[in-house]
Formats: sequence, structure tokens, C-alpha cells
Amino acid sequence: MNQIQHPEKTTECQGISEIAVYFPRWPGDFQGFLQCWRNFNEKSIEKLSSNVKVGNGINYDSLLSMNGITPPRIYFGNEFCEHCIPHVRMLKNVLAAIKEFGFSLTLLTPPCNDKKLGEVEKLLKLLEELAPGSEVVGNDWGVLEMIKCRYSKLKPVFGRLMNRFLRDPRITPRYLCHDAPLEGLKVVQGSSLSIPAFQHILKMYGIERVELDYLYQGIGIDFPAIGFLPSVYLPFGFVATGRICMFGNLNKPPESKFGINDTCDKPCWEMEVMLEDANKQNDGGVYTYLQRGNTIFYTLNELILSKAITWANKQQARIVYQPELPF
Repeated sequence: MNQIQHPEKTTECQGISEIAVYFPRWPGDFQGFLQCWRNFNEKSIEKLSSNVKVGNGINYDSLLSMNGITPPRIYFGNEFCEHCIPHVRMLKNVLAAIKEFGFSLTLLTPPCNDKKLGEVEKLLKLLEELAPGSEVVGNDWGVLEMIKCRYSKLKPVFGRLMNRFLRDPRITPRYLCHDAPLEGLKVVQGSSLSIPAFQHILKMYGIERVELDYLYQGIGIDFPAIGFLPSVYLPFGFVATGRICMFGNLNKPPESKFGINDTCDKPCWEMEVMLEDANKQNDGGVYTYLQRGNTIFYTLNELILSKAITWANKQQARIVYQPELPF
């Protein structure tokens, strides 16, 4: 199959509602991270074009400085691993720093067992006390239920692990080929979010915003039309995640490997690996991946990044910029 591509020279950004930045190294220098964004705002550089040009890559400086706006929102926490839930003391420090710099907070939370739900609840309690109105991204129905029943001053957000899009970028680009069935493309561009009954459930939980990866096959849902605000993560999407972690089992004896760990020494903070499909093909699919911890990621290429920003503009979406792989 020959994939049809239509490169876009420029991408208007004026419809994007908000820029957020994900802080990936929460054990690290959070104050320094925020200072770099304040310095960015204080450079008083000449106002850049509102277009994002495709050259050697997306010009993120241009995107993030559009209309002179520094990212007003920080994403903090972890979506994928219950062993990387921040401690209460760390959240206190983050809230103090965000207040000083004038940013808003979105707290990311992962799928959790019952014990880890207790750890998340400690964070929710602190967040409601010190920063009511903050967003909490739930990737676990238990977390969303807890917010609904006990922490009504927080804003629940539907996490990107929950939306059930087809994510395999080896296969999904083939649906963009000229001889691929149109009905098939419509199916893989939708998800559970396309279903009115599912939308009703989310609204019962008080959810107004949903988190997304921009997929290689595109997204065929009009979010303003169904009453939700979308956030799209760039430039990394995730393919798969799970509780059994290759990194977490590195130092285990052979008889104990590849089980579900009660504790973890978090080797993912120090390393990542590149994976390549041995059956790599030249058909427009993605066959090289990055793994950090229990999650496998892909990097959007220049064309798809441009399409993602165009889509975000039309949907009045929030862009969540990840300076590096989440962990």
C-alpha cells in the first residue's frame, strides 16, 4: 500500500486554548524548572509568528511563545505507575512553587490497587485543602469515584489510559492509504468516547476534560460537539502499559521475575531503552519505540505533529508539551 501524505507548510495555532508543560523529573529541581519558564517569558523576544513551521522539526519555541503566553499550567505526577505516585511532602513543595510563579496545577494519577488508592487520597485531601479547583487526571475508575464522592472542590479529568483508542502505530497508518476502506478509518479514529452512553457516564462524574494522544490515523471525534474539552500530548504518545514492568524486575532473582511488585527501586528514573520491530517495514507505520518503566512510547514524526497542532487548533484543545518521556 502507498500511503498518501499531504505535508502542511504551516499550521495556525490561534485556536489552541492553553499550553501546559509536563514536569517529568519530580524528584529533581522543580524550582529550576519553573524558573526556566519564567525566564522564557521575561526575555521579551520579538513576537513570533502564530504559525508553526515544519522544518527539521516542530518549532516549539514558536508554539509555546504564541501571543506572548508562557505556559500557565504545570502537569505533575505520573499516569502509568503506582510506584511513582508523589509523596505528600513533594506535592506541598510543588504547590508552594506553583503559587510563587503563578501557575495552575494538573495532578496526574495512575491506575492503582487498593493500597495505592490510599496514597492518592492523601494527595487529593492536600490538594483540596491548599489548591481547590485544581485538576486531577484519573486513569483509574477508583480515583474518579473518590473525587466524585469525597473531593468535590477538585476537577476530575479523564486520563488518556482510559479512552480506548486503537493505538498500534505499526498498523493504524495503513487506514490512511488510498485503497483502505473509509468505514474502517472511521472506526479506528473513534473510541469509547464516541458512544453517547459513555459520554453520559463521564458527565455523571463531573468530567469536562479528556486527555488524548494524537494518533497516526487521526482522531475522528468533534469534542466541542459532544460537550468535552480535549487535551493532546506532544510529542510522545504511548502504545501500551501494564503493571508487570521489565525495569522493575531487573534486579530480581530469576524465580521472582515478571511478577507484580509490591515495591520498586525505580530504575526507570535512570534509563530508557529503544525498541525496534524485527519485522520493520517501509509502509508508513512506526516500528521504533522508546520504553521507560512499564510503558512503551512512540514519537510523532514531523508530519503527524503538524496535523496534531492543526487538529488541536480546530478543537480549541489544550496542548500538553512533554520535554521528555514521562516517568
